[in-house]
Amino acid sequence: VTIGFKKKISKIEMLGKVERLKLFNEFNDTQIDFPKGLCVQQLFEKQAGKTPEHIAAIIDDKKISYNELNQKANQLAYYLRTKGIGPEKLVAICMERSLEMMIGLLGILKAGGAYVPIDPEYPQDRILYMLADSQSSVVLTQDSLLPLLPDEKVEKICLDKDWHLIAGLDNSNVDSGVNEDNLAYVIYTSGSTGKPKGVMNQHNGIVNRLYWTQARYRLTPEDAILQKTTFSFDVSVWEFFWPLMVGCRLVFAKPGGHKDNDYLIDLIKREQITTIHFVPSMLQVMVAASGFEECTSLKRVICSGEALPSALTKRFYEKLDVPLHNLYGPTEAAIDVSSYECEKESDLSTVPIGKPVANTELYILDKDLKPVPIGVVGELYIGGIQVARGYLNREALTNEKFITNPFNSASNHRLYKTGDLVRYLADGNIEYMGRSDDQVKIRGFRIEPGEIESVINKLESIQASVVITKPDKSGYTRLVAYVVLKNSEEEIKSKEIRQQLIKIIPDYMVPAAFVVLDSMPLTPNGKINKNALPEPEGLFGISQEHVAPRNAIEQTLHDIWMEVLGANCVGIHDNFFELGGDSILAIQIVSKATQAGMALGIKDLIKYQTIEELAVVVEGNKSEIIAEQGLVSGEVINNPIQSWFFDQDFKNINHFNQAVMICVDNSVSKKTVEDALCKVVKQHDALRLRYNQEEGIWKQRFAVLDKCNVGLVDLENVPENELSNRIESYATQMQSTLSISEGPILKLILFKTAEHMNNRLLIMVHHLVVDGVSWRIMLEDLQTACRQLLKGAEVLLGRKTTSFKAWNKRLVEYANS
Repeated sequence: VTIGFKKKISKIEMLGKVERLKLFNEFNDTQIDFPKGLCVQQLFEKQAGKTPEHIAAIIDDKKISYNELNQKANQLAYYLRTKGIGPEKLVAICMERSLEMMIGLLGILKAGGAYVPIDPEYPQDRILYMLADSQSSVVLTQDSLLPLLPDEKVEKICLDKDWHLIAGLDNSNVDSGVNEDNLAYVIYTSGSTGKPKGVMNQHNGIVNRLYWTQARYRLTPEDAILQKTTFSFDVSVWEFFWPLMVGCRLVFAKPGGHKDNDYLIDLIKREQITTIHFVPSMLQVMVAASGFEECTSLKRVICSGEALPSALTKRFYEKLDVPLHNLYGPTEAAIDVSSYECEKESDLSTVPIGKPVANTELYILDKDLKPVPIGVVGELYIGGIQVARGYLNREALTNEKFITNPFNSASNHRLYKTGDLVRYLADGNIEYMGRSDDQVKIRGFRIEPGEIESVINKLESIQASVVITKPDKSGYTRLVAYVVLKNSEEEIKSKEIRQQLIKIIPDYMVPAAFVVLDSMPLTPNGKINKNALPEPEGLFGISQEHVAPRNAIEQTLHDIWMEVLGANCVGIHDNFFELGGDSILAIQIVSKATQAGMALGIKDLIKYQTIEELAVVVEGNKSEIIAEQGLVSGEVINNPIQSWFFDQDFKNINHFNQAVMICVDNSVSKKTVEDALCKVVKQHDALRLRYNQEEGIWKQRFAVLDKCNVGLVDLENVPENELSNRIESYATQMQSTLSISEGPILKLILFKTAEHMNNRLLIMVHHLVVDGVSWRIMLEDLQTACRQLLKGAEVLLGRKTTSFKAWNKRLVEYANS
């Protein structure tokens, strides 16, 4: 028997010497000497001086060089200086994705200010709150968005309409006096008190993150990054500024384009994107999409914002053989603080969040702020240069979440208390295990259920509410709200609650289901017993009157909804969003509807939210798309370009053609090319055009698609040094055989070469039906068709966007307007 006082042993004393060295020295040995004293905009200015004529950014057909972007941002900076903007001054920016938005961000930073991004898709109440809370005296915007900004206290500068006020100013770099310790941006995130809170990040942390990113991933001027993340999400910060610090192209997705997987796949291929970011829920959609495997220009794909399942990683690697990186970081740090390169095979159910980035420390601590042993779950704390300054106008909350670092006595060393539960793996990688509170992530956005509850409780009919998350059948996380009505006899539908909430909070914060209770289940101590809350009926809310599909269109939409929503029963009057739908699932609905030959867009599903309503939209578009999806026939009027061509009275009108020679694998046979060509010609009506002169007037019509012949020339025995001349000679002869009247207007010749060489494929087409853009589309479709045929798969080139006949008609109408 031991008699006497026994000293309590803390967990820090339970750690062995070797383990303590690992936790404090090895795992957090991240010190790297990056250049000091620089601000974000200076990294861009430095690169603009090196590559002034290179393309800096592009959206659709609009481009801007490094020099022009730098000069315009300088002019805006000087203009903002006249408005009192300088270090520590906040400037709101509410704009859609555009070149002007990039000018705005850089202009604010060059003036010395910090930008406050405000998503124009936010409800107006939220926009006005962010303007008031940030106390921004100026907001940069666009003329079309002015109705969202009625607050007269804030000066509104439209970078489209008002640019004439800025264009004449000095375009040299601005000396604003800003330094690395000043604010660069304030991004708002969900707050448990019912209002969003602004997180303040400084230049030094962002610059460190950018230098680490470049050291880790090594972009070159030949790379292209796709910018598709809303700028109210901090991932956008590296999407904006990383490419601009190394001289590569920043490619903007069009507004709303980030919600369209077919558009994104096309954009990746068209612009040869090498680097892209996805939240895991969107990556899941992309991996399931047809054509993602053809995005072979990608060199790296980066994930963050949500836990990344290992199963999704495996599906990704089945589609693309490029590195997939999982990054982690809260808004309260400069973007990401840890990284992990995903393994193709792993026994873990969730991909680790990795190890700390440069000049960052990650500690896993217990409730007494003592380090826990390897393998034991604790709360994650972040230290180092990337820790944010704190919350704007929230001193008490800042002091609660940003604490003195117990492992470093320096006054400027703080730790951010993340609330994330994690554990060390044996190799030093960190595995995410969940949350210590109710905070959740939906589509990469951090959500405090308390904020949603606060908004719901303010509705006139609601007495009490609680919001939790539940997975649907596919494992996708959904928000569910349980409400108690003030009047128990009153009937209220979830649609009514949704319509009220969407005016106050962003769509990703609106619960997918609403369950009305007589009272909240309570624990013995009077707290809400969340474990006793009932499951929503069905998937999430089914209409009282179930009506089955009545025709083929409704049946097809019904089957798609059942598959995507994972529902047991869906009626044509059920509301997509009340069934748990959101923008991620809407992308899948539209994609599958498109594959089924229906003309639908994301906006259609947002506006028409039932199968019955959508079916009417599809039926209404049917007459327009029948021609687009099948073989267009009949005559079509000449457009202005074609009319000009025929007015020139060229001597040999058939010889105005273009040709491209490409290398093809020897396994590609003549029949494969012919079958692929037939699919391409069916897809693009203009390739079947014929032109005949009647009474002095040239008219165009569509030829009937019979079969597509590909010429074959055997050059197997031709020496390699003579091959080019022989092919050129054949090509010259073949080009003279095109005929715009009798056809063909498009001709392909396959040159069979020696076994040790690639075969050649000559593609000739008349200039009347092809230009620089359509060449790229035609070649991509031909390549896609060949690949699918070689795999023995069905050739799927997607739904036509617009038939040539419809496009031609609109062009003529536009020219005559």
